[in-house]
Order: sequence, then structure tokens, then C-alpha cells
Amino acid sequence: MLLFKPEHIAPILDGRKTETRRIWKKPRAKVGSIHLAKTRMLSKEYFAKLHILYVQRQRFGDISDSEIILEGYQSRSTTHD
Repeated sequence: MLLFKPEHIAPILDGRKTETRRIWKKPRAKVGSIHLAKTRMLSKEYFAKLHILYVQRQRFGDISDSEIILEGYQSRSTTHD
């Protein structure tokens, strides 16, 4: 299960948000696994099944402008609202 903000539902479903970053000490997702996308942790409802294609470590400052767009944001300045 991966949690998302409600405003990420539409970009995920229509394919504008195809990447996500998480602050994890150890990855909790494995390549090839499928995770339910939810907006609330304890809810049984989910809005998508996400197929994990790759997992990598990356510093926030190393994210490229094109990766910001794949995250569903228009620019780097809109990532931390």
C-alpha cells in the first residue's frame, strides 16, 4: 500500500504522475510488486493498483526537472506546498 494526497488521484489515474518519492531508510517496495494506492491508511478503499517498475535512492536536490513532471508537478517550486 502506498499513500497519496487526494489531489494526486487524477494525475495518477490519467498517467501524468508516474513516479513517486518516499523517505524510507529501506525500500518498502520491490520491483515487480503491486501496491494499492490509497488516500487513507486504514481504509479498505483504493483508487489504483500500482506496478513497481524500479526502485532507486535519490537525493531531493538530484531530481531533474523532467522527473519533477513525472511526479505530477509543474515545477520544482510546486513540490512542497
